[in-house]
Amino acid sequence: MADEETDLANGEGSSTNEQSSLLPEEKSSVGKVVSSPIPGFPPFFQFAKLQTEASGWNSDVTTATEFTRCSDAMTDTASFVDNAGVSHDNAVDSSLSGSAAAESTPVDGVDVIENMEKRENVPEQEDGEVNHEGLDKEDEDGAINDEPDEEEAESDPYFYTKRDEFTSEIYKIELQNLPKKCGYKQFKKMIANRLNVRPVKVKLPPGANHAYVTFRNEEERRLAIRSLSGHKWKGRVLSAKPAQPLPDPLALQRAEGLARKRMIQDAARSNVDAKRIKVDEDEGEELAISVRLNHVVTPLWDQPYSKQMETKRSNMLEILGKLTRKLKAIMVLKNNWVEQESAKRNGICCELLDCVESPVLDGYRNKCEFTIAEGPDGAKTVGFRLGSYKEGYSGVVEPSECIHISDKAKAIAKAFQTYVRKSPLPVYDLCFHTGYWQTLTVRSTMYGDTMAVLQFSPQKMTKEEIEAEKEQISEYFKTGEGKDVTLTSLYLQINHTRAVGGNAEAPFVHIMGDEHIYEELCGLKFRISPDSFFQVNTKATEKLFDLLKEWCGDHLDETVVLDICCGTGALGLCLAQSVKRVIGVEIIENAVEDAKANADLNGVSNAQFVCGKAEDIIVDVFKNMPRKTKIIGIMDPPRAGLHQSVIHAIRKSRRMDKLIYVSCNPSAAFVNFLDLCRPTSKRIKTAPFRLVKAVPVDLFPHTKHCELLLLFERDMTSVDAAKFYKWYY
Repeated sequence: MADEETDLANGEGSSTNEQSSLLPEEKSSVGKVVSSPIPGFPPFFQFAKLQTEASGWNSDVTTATEFTRCSDAMTDTASFVDNAGVSHDNAVDSSLSGSAAAESTPVDGVDVIENMEKRENVPEQEDGEVNHEGLDKEDEDGAINDEPDEEEAESDPYFYTKRDEFTSEIYKIELQNLPKKCGYKQFKKMIANRLNVRPVKVKLPPGANHAYVTFRNEEERRLAIRSLSGHKWKGRVLSAKPAQPLPDPLALQRAEGLARKRMIQDAARSNVDAKRIKVDEDEGEELAISVRLNHVVTPLWDQPYSKQMETKRSNMLEILGKLTRKLKAIMVLKNNWVEQESAKRNGICCELLDCVESPVLDGYRNKCEFTIAEGPDGAKTVGFRLGSYKEGYSGVVEPSECIHISDKAKAIAKAFQTYVRKSPLPVYDLCFHTGYWQTLTVRSTMYGDTMAVLQFSPQKMTKEEIEAEKEQISEYFKTGEGKDVTLTSLYLQINHTRAVGGNAEAPFVHIMGDEHIYEELCGLKFRISPDSFFQVNTKATEKLFDLLKEWCGDHLDETVVLDICCGTGALGLCLAQSVKRVIGVEIIENAVEDAKANADLNGVSNAQFVCGKAEDIIVDVFKNMPRKTKIIGIMDPPRAGLHQSVIHAIRKSRRMDKLIYVSCNPSAAFVNFLDLCRPTSKRIKTAPFRLVKAVPVDLFPHTKHCELLLLFERDMTSVDAAKFYKWYY
């Protein structure tokens, strides 16, 4: 929730597959042709009439006896996907979602077997006609059509490698016998130095002695195999060989459905009891689809709020306990502050306050990102997915029963759904990269303003066609059926990439209404642009800011606040009226412009906002700051936390003796906490901080997420700190 993921990816161009290695067909005991087993695939894939041309597999349903043997393997396809370990990797083209835990089995050869022998002993149908399934199909005029039909294409896990689109997956190698201690940056640098070629993707599974690397063409891949095979690195002799592309998880799910459908048909023809392959889902009453969706997007929705608070506090205790254990392991001095505090606080190194509750529990989100795709009934739908792409889900469900979404946002989503259902343009297909309608983002404010941003893939539309579509959308919400939702602002984001979730940097085209909407927070008014970051729960954010101001301490009129990752300036501006000066630092230029506009809008004259890298600006700020100025750092960084170079710059800023960190994902930002408190070393020579206290603030009721507010202060027991403050004061 609350912009929980930030995934940027680049698209790629076009090529052919020259890596597949095929196993020869073998005779079964009953004389029928059966393909060799597919390593890692369950038995039913050996018998289903499923072709996976990219890998060279050709499986056939044979006899009723063999069909019966494999029927039990059909009953739990979710288990099959987990056991097979074939979730999709996140390619640079990002058309397919990633999985860090699974890779396909590499093939041994690099040559392509271009001509497969036709199958022998082709079985006959009941009416005596020859069954040509699996062979090239003939069209009405007798010409051979080797293109797969739509149903087979959708169910081929490797079909994405055959389209006229580039994917680096077809130019992949596996490197084996890597050193036990092999860092990602070191590994990537070794490849670049050895090959003088920049790879597209580098995947180094944690703790593994192998890695996967993809390239832009076959020439680069062959060069990599020749150069890296036998190369000695860190005492290990490396081996390299081609690797198969990963299968598309959505196509795998479609393949299961197609296989099951064909097995039922064959079972009926063979007088086999079709009930033998009935799946377990029919044995119990299935949850209503709206209830299932609530379990996905708001997993704690059916728990009392007090229980939700206990769960979130328990999660934060676990994270702080882990941090304490890590710090104990790296502390140099005996009887250090970590040992002292953890002894008093049941194993955690700081005070953890009770979770701050949200003032509003339902309909609190002021920003909602909906997916536009096919629903369970196949109709174009605006809503949320029931699962992730890597789990094989692509369909969405309407948000009408979602308790964290406002009625206004639901109405806008419904209005857009009506529009796209009447449109002849299909929804975007993640698997095939066809279609047009991708996502809808709806923002609403306490003032009653609403903004909608429609992400659109133009495919091969002309400029005139795009302009015509923009005009139709605008008229629909001005004078058509959509006018009742009274949109304040409407944007279209033209997305030319095939990235999952689109390209966040794609330009926004204003097509109707005002260019901005406005929100009220802590008595101030804030301008919001289409790409502005703003906390999703306004009322709970006010409680968060009040607490942060309290933690800043006394004598604020003499204090300078350094707002790192300031965004549109909300946090710094809310503090500006209480402190001497606010300096906001942000790398995104549009956000800085919004922050300056917000300062002017509220008549705030003691706030300055600077665009640039935080690690550079922090150094400049302290150079120009009068000596003995009291400086407090505050930061609300992106979900993954700050880059290590920013943490180092903060550590080097000795005059900053207090730091308040707002984390929306403490697990992802864990390394930041560790590096702030890490003892001095050859790499970091300046005084560390110590964690004083923390408090969870619930900005996301009914979900497992919450903000964690952490107060760090300089560790005055550090030798570096003692020397500096003795000199400074």
